[in-house]
Amino acid sequence: MTCTAACIILAASTWSPDQSPVQIVPGVRCAAEVHITNRWNDNPVEASGAVSLGPINVGIHAFIGLGYAPDTFTAFPPDGYVALPESVTLEEGESGVIEICEFVGA
Repeated sequence: MTCTAACIILAASTWSPDQSPVQIVPGVRCAAEVHITNRWNDNPVEASGAVSLGPINVGIHAFIGLGYAPDTFTAFPPDGYVALPESVTLEEGESGVIEICEFVGA
């Protein structure tokens, strides 16, 4: 994955691309949940990072819009897991959750 603007690459249980925290916690219905909050920022950023919970390492790609523009976060779970939904787009001040569930084949 490549970044066209400022690019941040980190690995931790909490990651924050330009003021918008991303945290992974144990899930209620699935193995884990990625909690995301869109906070106001003064410069657009495209960033990639990761959050981990035990053996579950989830890649996150964020498109942070300028000022009050919505931000989009996409999750890339490890093999054997699926992200539900894969992406969330959040207005300023909104929070969202992406569930990381074990993949059960068809």
